[in-house]
Amino acid sequence: MRTAETPSPGAAEPLLRCLEPRDGPAYAALWREGLASHGHFFRTAPEDEPSPGIPTRFAPDSFTLGAFLGDALIGITSLEREPASRLRHKALISRMFVRPEAEGSGVGKLLLREALVRAESLGDLRQVCLTVLATNERAQRLYASLGFRGYAREPAAVRIGETFVDEIQMVRFLRREPRVPA
Repeated sequence: MRTAETPSPGAAEPLLRCLEPRDGPAYAALWREGLASHGHFFRTAPEDEPSPGIPTRFAPDSFTLGAFLGDALIGITSLEREPASRLRHKALISRMFVRPEAEGSGVGKLLLREALVRAESLGDLRQVCLTVLATNERAQRLYASLGFRGYAREPAAVRIGETFVDEIQMVRFLRREPRVPA
């Protein structure tokens, strides 16, 4: 994996980096493409976000990663720490999408791994959560391969056309607090 901090000469290897405000147009185009081509896998519909923007604050605990091949943005995912004081030990992964021509190339796993490494570096973050539609089995396998486990299933959570789809909530613990002897 190549990140902006550790570049390598591999031409076919994607560059991963945090998106910046200047990446907004490329992000919006890719997110709209994802909703249009794979909308059946997202809880968000294109009409819900006619002008999508990068959903995070460009901070260590609120970032959106992009995978680039050359100048082309081919994958995205966001991580946002919970803002409430009693929930700050948790963060949410959202808006994961990889351009169809890059599916199966490992870009999604690279993005998610990098998000988890950055989450781990925050020190006091204990868990990362996400939701995935039950119909998106490929994404469920990806998340499980990186240690996410399902803990709840909301029946008929999302309505896509006339079909209701269950939503699975998953969590990955980054570290466990030491147990205090009784």
